[in-house]
Amino acid sequence: MYELTAFFFFRPLFTAELIVAELMFARNLGRRRMFALRAGLSVAACIGLSFALPVVSFDTLYGSAIFLILFAASVAALAVMFRDSLRNIIFCGIAGFTVQHIASELFELLNVATGLNGGIVSDFYGSSAPGGSAAFSGVDAFVFTVYYMIFVVTYTASFTFLSGLMKKYDVLSMGGFSMIAVSLLTIVIDVILGAVIIWAFPDDAEPIGVILLHVYNLLCCGLVLFLLFEMPRRRAAERELSVLKTVRHLEKEKYAESKENVELINLKVHDLKHFLHSRGGALNEGEMRELEELTEIYDSAYRTGSEALDVVLMQKSLVCRAKSIRLSVIADGGSLSVMSDADVYSMFGNILDNAVEAAERLPEDVRQIGLNVRRAGNFVALTAYNGYDGEIKFENGMPVTAKEDKAYHGFGLRSIRRTAEKYGGTMRIECDGGVFCVKILIPLPRCP
Repeated sequence: MYELTAFFFFRPLFTAELIVAELMFARNLGRRRMFALRAGLSVAACIGLSFALPVVSFDTLYGSAIFLILFAASVAALAVMFRDSLRNIIFCGIAGFTVQHIASELFELLNVATGLNGGIVSDFYGSSAPGGSAAFSGVDAFVFTVYYMIFVVTYTASFTFLSGLMKKYDVLSMGGFSMIAVSLLTIVIDVILGAVIIWAFPDDAEPIGVILLHVYNLLCCGLVLFLLFEMPRRRAAERELSVLKTVRHLEKEKYAESKENVELINLKVHDLKHFLHSRGGALNEGEMRELEELTEIYDSAYRTGSEALDVVLMQKSLVCRAKSIRLSVIADGGSLSVMSDADVYSMFGNILDNAVEAAERLPEDVRQIGLNVRRAGNFVALTAYNGYDGEIKFENGMPVTAKEDKAYHGFGLRSIRRTAEKYGGTMRIECDGGVFCVKILIPLPRCP
């Protein structure tokens, strides 16, 4: 039961490998107080458990049970070390176990292909000798070197590639049901299928069959990692799409309301002008000048050829006037006929909102926004520019919002890009010399 077989010494080795792999993914979780002490005691307890588990038999069922117990103990150790949800801790455990299993499978694949350490199954598991009593000392230094080189390379590659994906897609946001499904899949692949390869194959089995099973196991491990990182990314994309749809719906309602308000204001201003001319003698010169200046704001209403663009420009010009921002517009609104009014309102509203937010941070004498809309061959070419202060960081060609609440900000430019792509167009952003520039090209339908 406690014979000094290769498998007796392999279990703590496996436990250490597993914990190291899990810590690669758990390093960004919140640490509990006295983390170093907790980590030392937890790892020591897991290693001690690996020695304490008796080896009743060398078979698939009992081997699976041992590996499953050690995995559960490692997840419990993570829970002792890190202050986070159980779901996130299990995620790190599954990812770590799968990476460890990939490294182990790569070594076993090399072993069965070359006969490096025991032929069909390596001597690490003590299953190649009668009764499973192969001595661990029989594994030479060269085999250990190859073994750890494979683990170092696999762990380094996983840490480099997967840790970046964790930050990029916030993969720890996986749902509860998805986590249960992936956990069960991991147990089947990393534990049961691995144990089948170790103990169910006879020593005289055909190498090609074992090689194919190792390759199949590696592909399954790749599937687990894909699910771990792809499912949360899809959830994030679905949330973003849902937010964008909500924003667009609100923008459509806002456009209808704004259009009515602008028409009403223009009508009232028109009536006010007639009233002033008819009653001008009743007002002194200063009062007349002040009222005329107010009405001139609406006299200069934009007539671009796009009613939706006119509404946006009317609203944003008032905002710019209040914030001492110079707004320069050259726009052929008729070229936007390919787009719906709601999309025109949404796109230009977001463009000008972002521009105003950036420009108002600058000194008043350099606050300026420019907008140009024109036909360029078979395209509508839109260029908007504004000054900005500070440094802008990009990710996937899009600026990263500097606001703390990133969950509810940064959708403006994504909405603009989505609208452009809806009409087969493209959006490009350039930052140079303190000038932020959005360039959009939208193809026009060709005449038959």
